[in-house]
Amino acid sequence: LPMHLFVEKGLELMEVLEKVDNKPIENLQDPHNVYVTAYNEAQKVFRNPFYSIIPIEHIPILRRLVYSKVDRLSNLFEDFIKEKRKSLAAGQSNGDLLEHMIKACEDPDNPTLSDVELRDVQRKAREEVLKILGDDLTPSAEHHASLKYLNMIIRENLRLYPPVPSLTLRVLTEDLKYNNFLIPAGTPIALFLYGIQNSPKLWENPNEFLPE
Repeated sequence: LPMHLFVEKGLELMEVLEKVDNKPIENLQDPHNVYVTAYNEAQKVFRNPFYSIIPIEHIPILRRLVYSKVDRLSNLFEDFIKEKRKSLAAGQSNGDLLEHMIKACEDPDNPTLSDVELRDVQRKAREEVLKILGDDLTPSAEHHASLKYLNMIIRENLRLYPPVPSLTLRVLTEDLKYNNFLIPAGTPIALFLYGIQNSPKLWENPNEFLPE
């Protein structure tokens, strides 16, 4: 691609991105942008080779340090979303990406995309963890059985998205009669776990995330 065309298309892309994000590309224009700074601080902690040797979750001071960096970045994103919601409530709309995502979450005809139900699940899980483990206690195998709601969340995730969707094929060594069907010997068969765990015949709302 000739250089002048590359530059021209690059400028066009920047203009499109500015319109989509409803603001200039601050991350590129200002390397010390508050979002960039918070992101880099969080990444700096995670990329520190020291933490690959000593797991941070076993050291309360380091754990709080890492979580504080992540919380700061998360809070910035939360504030950005709140400002966008205020703009929408005031009738200010320009059709950017975040606006479409917010509208999709609030669409009553689209229950599969919501930031409310999962936050409620997250809140309940966090309350259980703090109640049983506190903020500085290192988890142990003995605590696992007490974290009932957290275990329900894990199992529900595995039901919806099984790490092994289907078991290895097996070949029947003899004829098998199942209900009114005859499966002859030599037929390859496999257990389709994803289909079983998402079947409306077995689950009332198979596509919904319901830890309970």
